[in-house]
Amino acid sequence: MTSPVINTIPHFYGHGHRPECNLYNASMAEIKTKPTDVDPVEFIAQQPAKRQPDLMQLLDMMQEITGEPPVMWGPSMIGFGQYKYRYETGHEGVMLRMGFASRSTGPVVYGLGGYEGFEQDMEQLGKVKCGVSCTYFSSLAKVDTALLRKMLEKSYRVPCFGEVSD
Repeated sequence: MTSPVINTIPHFYGHGHRPECNLYNASMAEIKTKPTDVDPVEFIAQQPAKRQPDLMQLLDMMQEITGEPPVMWGPSMIGFGQYKYRYETGHEGVMLRMGFASRSTGPVVYGLGGYEGFEQDMEQLGKVKCGVSCTYFSSLAKVDTALLRKMLEKSYRVPCFGEVSD
């Protein structure tokens, strides 16, 4: 029997599944972000009207790219696809492969990065801020959405940090 393959290549700004990310608290026994039964479209409808078009655009774009239905993860993240991960500490679980959240400053995208040429694409994308595990947008109107789509497509094909394939 062969051992599972574990991806140890950091996924740059992608997926938010490192212990230092706020989605995971190393002192806790379980991940905070899990799938729920909340309807993502209903969740978006409850967001401020000025943010709804960006959120629906991201929902449509990510669903087309991944071929996966949108699923609420925790109270505020909409995810597409999932993967199993295992850290060197032995902690393992399941996390969304790609997704976004609505924040007061605008949408936040999870799962963007990890491919060759990512930094150059980020320079061309437009007005964004990068965190440890996510990319912050004030508005999709301030970025090149065609480039964003290509970046999401490339990112979705890259194994996630800690991803295990059995």
